[in-house]
Amino acid sequence: MDKTHDSRPELQDTKPSKRETGKLVEPGTYLAGAEEVLPGRGTFSENDEIFAATFGHVASTSKDAIVDSKKRILKIIVGTDVYGIVTNVMDSKALLQIIPLSDDKDARFPPSETAVLKVSSISPSFIRDIRDGIRIGDIVRAKVFSTRDGMEISMRESTEYGVIKAFCSRCRHNMILKSGGRLMCSSCGWMESRKISKFYSLKE
Repeated sequence: MDKTHDSRPELQDTKPSKRETGKLVEPGTYLAGAEEVLPGRGTFSENDEIFAATFGHVASTSKDAIVDSKKRILKIIVGTDVYGIVTNVMDSKALLQIIPLSDDKDARFPPSETAVLKVSSISPSFIRDIRDGIRIGDIVRAKVFSTRDGMEISMRESTEYGVIKAFCSRCRHNMILKSGGRLMCSSCGWMESRKISKFYSLKE
């Protein structure tokens, strides 16, 4: 892959104008400006902006932005849609910390579990190098298809499944989805490939 010298693209404004109480968010989702509220439980502050630090539902008090977990614990079974954060990538598989995807505001997420994503389960198209489909730090949307010998997930069944947020493998800044389907670093311009979900968060 070659480094591009293109200038940084004009981006869509992906920040909400206000906190959306009850909305399901993933780590890194923008919640509010630090001048509006203080970072509360399940959040962090960076450059005077507040972001989600975990998967959960947005809650708030008069002073704080919160990403909360509540009452009933969600159960992960075969067929459950999940979010995952890639923690390790090997030649034939990747390991992810996962949590179920749910809009149930009265449910509490279970402790994160480790799942395996095999290279053959990334895409219906042939992938020669697993790193063309997924990389460490990526946030993905996937489906659980086996829990028999540990948990296995897949992203090949639908365009809903795939990477929803990626970070540059060189400088760790956000990757922007270009019109041709490849990803470009918002900081250094480095180009990479992934198996992209139709819900990818940052688009040109």
